[in-house]
Amino acid sequence: MVYPDREAFAGWIRTTRLPWMARLPEGEQPVFIRAIIDQYLSMYPANSGGAISIGMVRLEAEAIKRASCQPESFAIYKPSLL
Repeated sequence: MVYPDREAFAGWIRTTRLPWMARLPEGEQPVFIRAIIDQYLSMYPANSGGAISIGMVRLEAEAIKRASCQPESFAIYKPSLL
């Protein structure tokens, strides 16, 4: 992912890191986000245009439920203890 600037990167942190943000008082959240960004940029600087690249992997899965599929027909894997 590429964010055009610090504010866009901060918006991503605010909206995707909710478990962390919920533990902080609202007044401390901006300071925490700035610290995350500062630390990240110290390791992975923005490009010459100020854009910030974030390495990430997206996993997409597609499932299809068949009409004939009943819960009792699923096999359950139980590893043996040897």
